[in-house]
Amino acid sequence: MTVRTILIVSANPPGTSHLRLDQEVKEIKAGLKQSRYRHLFAIEQAEAVTPRDFQRAMLEYRPHIVHFCGHGEGEPGIIMEGPNGQLQLVSGEALADLFKLFADHVECVVLNACYSEHQAEGIAQHIPSVIGMNQAIGDKAAIEYAVSFYDGLGAGKSITFAHQLGRNGLKLMGIQEDMTPVLFQQTSGSFKKPRVFISYKRNADIDEALARQIFHALEPNHEVFIDLTITAGTQWMERINVEIQQSDVLIVLLSEASVQAEMVMWEIESAHRLRQETGRPKILPVRLAYRTPFRYPLNEYLDPLQWAFWDTPEDTPKLIDQLERALAGQPLPIATEIEKRELLEVAASEILPPDPVAQPPTSQTAFALDLEPPEGTMAADSMFYIERESDRIAQGALQHRGGTVTILGPRQMGKSSLLFRTMAAARKQEKRVVFLDFQQFEQVTLQ
Repeated sequence: MTVRTILIVSANPPGTSHLRLDQEVKEIKAGLKQSRYRHLFAIEQAEAVTPRDFQRAMLEYRPHIVHFCGHGEGEPGIIMEGPNGQLQLVSGEALADLFKLFADHVECVVLNACYSEHQAEGIAQHIPSVIGMNQAIGDKAAIEYAVSFYDGLGAGKSITFAHQLGRNGLKLMGIQEDMTPVLFQQTSGSFKKPRVFISYKRNADIDEALARQIFHALEPNHEVFIDLTITAGTQWMERINVEIQQSDVLIVLLSEASVQAEMVMWEIESAHRLRQETGRPKILPVRLAYRTPFRYPLNEYLDPLQWAFWDTPEDTPKLIDQLERALAGQPLPIATEIEKRELLEVAASEILPPDPVAQPPTSQTAFALDLEPPEGTMAADSMFYIERESDRIAQGALQHRGGTVTILGPRQMGKSSLLFRTMAAARKQEKRVVFLDFQQFEQVTLQ
C-alpha cells in the first residue's frame, strides 16, 4: 500500500503570540506512532517557514496531507515569516494557486490556525478535503483536535470520520470549541455547487430588479434560491428558514430601503447565527448606492465583512463578476477599513442638509428635511422621536444607583430607540455606559 506523507508546516514569527507548536507536532507524531496503520504514514516537518520555504517543502516531500499550524488573520490570510523574520501575510488566493499546482497528489489540507476558514474554502476548489477554523481557536483546542484527527487517520478511518473524531475529542475534553473546525469537501470528483440565498427588499424596484438579474446570472452554475420561486400555498416562513439553513452563501442586497426591512434583518441575523454554529453560510454584503454607515445591529454583523458596491445599472455586469469570484473563494473588492471609510466619507461630504435650528422656517424662507424610515432604530437625537410618558421612568433611573429598568413591548414599538436615547442621556451626564447584546453572543458562550 502507498505510504502517505504528512507535511507539518509551522510558523510563529516574532511579534505574534506564542503557540505550543512543538507540543502539537510532538503529540501528532506520538499518536501516529502508536496507531494501527503507523507503517502507512511518514511525517516530514518544516519549521518557521517563509512562503519560499513552503514552496520548496511541497516540491521536496510531495505530501499527501499538509498540516499548517500557526496564526491566521481571517480573510487577509495566514501568517508566515518574511525574508528577514518579519510577519508576512499569505492570502487565500495565493494559497489556492499553490495547492492547485500540487493537486495531483495532495488529498487533504489542515489549516490549524485562527480564522482560516476563508483560505480553506478557496483551497477546496482544488483539493478534495480541506479543514479550516471559522473563528479563533485556543492553543489547547488546536492540539486536541489535531491529535484526535490523526488518531482517526492512523486507525484507517476516512478524513470525514477523523474530522468528526477531532470535534468529539474537544467535547470529551470539555473544550467548548468543537464547532470551530470546518471541513470542506469535493463531491464525486468535483467541488459541490454552492447553494446561494439572495436576500433583498421585495417591492423595492431597484432591489428586486437587481436580485432577479443576479439570480439569472448565477443560476446556471449554482443552486440559487430567491423567494420569487416560492409557489402558492407554501408555508412561506418555514421555507425561508429551511433555505437559509441549507445555504452555503447569503448574498444580501443593502439599499436605503432594505436596511430598514425587518425580513432582511431577520435573514441576516439567521445567517450570522448559523455561521457561528456550523461555519456557514458565508455572508456577501452588497451596498446598493448606499454609503451611510450601518446602524446597530447591522454594523455588528456586516462591518467586519468585505463588501461589494453597486451604484447604477451600468455596474451590474461588474458586480455579478465580483460575486462569481467570491463564490469561487476570492475576496469582495471593498476589504480594508481604509476602503470602507473612503466609501462612507464620499456620502458624508455630499449630503449637507440644512440645519432647521439655524434656519427656522418663516413666511419668506423654506427648507427641506430628510424624513426617516418608518422602521428600525432611531438616532438618539432624532427630531421625529415622540416621547411617551413612560420614557421618563428610564430617564429617571439614571439618577439612582443599583436599580434595574426593564423595557417590554412588541416588535417595532421603539424599545431599542428608547434604550439608545437613555444611553445617550447617561453619557451626557458623564456616566460610563457598557452595552451588551445577548443576540451577539456565540452559542458556546451562552452555554
